[in-house]
Amino acid sequence: MIKARRVGLTVLLLASSFSAVFAVILQRSPHLGIFDSHTIYLAARCLIEHRDPYNVAAFLDVFEEHGGTVTTDPVERQKFEGAVMAVVYLPTALLVIAPFAALGWGVAQALWTILTICLFTLACCLIWSIAANSSPPIAALMVGFMLANTEVVFAFGNAAGVAVSLCAIAVWCFFTERFAFAGVACLAVSLAMKPHDSAAVWLYFLIAGGGYRKRAAQSMIVVVGLGVLAAFWTYQVSPHWMQELRSNLALVSARGGIADPGPTGISNGTGGMIINLQAVFSVFYDDPRFYNPATWLVCVPLFIAWIVRTLRAENSRAETWLALAALVPLSMLPIYHRPYDAKLLVLAVPASAALWAEGGARRWLGMLTTSAAIAVTSDLPSTVLTMLSRQMPTIPVGFSNQILTIVIARPAPLILLAMSVFYVWAYVRGLRTSET
Repeated sequence: MIKARRVGLTVLLLASSFSAVFAVILQRSPHLGIFDSHTIYLAARCLIEHRDPYNVAAFLDVFEEHGGTVTTDPVERQKFEGAVMAVVYLPTALLVIAPFAALGWGVAQALWTILTICLFTLACCLIWSIAANSSPPIAALMVGFMLANTEVVFAFGNAAGVAVSLCAIAVWCFFTERFAFAGVACLAVSLAMKPHDSAAVWLYFLIAGGGYRKRAAQSMIVVVGLGVLAAFWTYQVSPHWMQELRSNLALVSARGGIADPGPTGISNGTGGMIINLQAVFSVFYDDPRFYNPATWLVCVPLFIAWIVRTLRAENSRAETWLALAALVPLSMLPIYHRPYDAKLLVLAVPASAALWAEGGARRWLGMLTTSAAIAVTSDLPSTVLTMLSRQMPTIPVGFSNQILTIVIARPAPLILLAMSVFYVWAYVRGLRTSET
């Protein structure tokens, strides 16, 4: 077992090193485009300079003052403003990023990249250490594959890289009952940065009760404190920031916007595809009045089954991971998510490893659904799918073409759904072993 762990840890570190080197090469590419971290950096910079980050015109001024260039073509400019200039981060996220925004962009980018790499590598190693108690090879293969396919997160610096890492670290702290206050801080910062990534995990700890509920409450107290500070700071610059934020959300979610799950969305046919279930239903009928209710109609019964089971659960250590394995993919289906948010699937690896150690047919279903979900949301497979989908029509006509579009260009939501269904079922039945 000790040798297997050493081999597994070596695999993880090599995988992380591969992604880190690839990320540096990507960052030096002249055609990389706008960094995700640059957008939130400039938004926080706006607040530091006492300018409104949620006002597109004010943000554009800061963008250009710091060396950014904007196309003069009216159509392309409109797309650019909707994709880059409309800030949709909460004030709490800008507060967290403010220490980096106080630095020059070059130094801030380097530090943010290093922080993202270190935190995500640490998070993966910690979760792997739990999963390896059941099956070292399965744990090393799944987590190693994920680490080897994190180049885009490392290179572009999306806040999800840090938020997801902190959430996973917090889960490890709460589960092992070690460094509890560090776990509270990690979960609070994760919620402050990207609540749609870690809110479901926080909800589990709240519902599970006992010591978990105490940590969830402590995390929320910290979040509320950060929220009060962030709201006060933002209000001094932008008294109407809530209305402006809602306007920006409406802009990016509108037909053809960067958050539009429909076929005409900017993200259509790119590696940053939208992975919530609306992206599938919109292929058949591109109208939010159809694909939003259809998505919730599918997800709500699964949520209800999960909640009922959690309220009745004994909350054993093994069941914690089954609960998270069911909840994490399910939480990505009804609301806006992208592949970088799906790095949170690392929390499903311990449950998959436990099922593998249990034996029987469920071991294969667990491994296949988890591996497929990790693979289809990973960087290199996403790039391959993007290349395959470029020759497909933007708006497919006919049922067969619509199915082909979903299978080739948008398979992630269906695979996440399959994973959710399996793990909700497995969670209801429970584990027969408790190695984790």
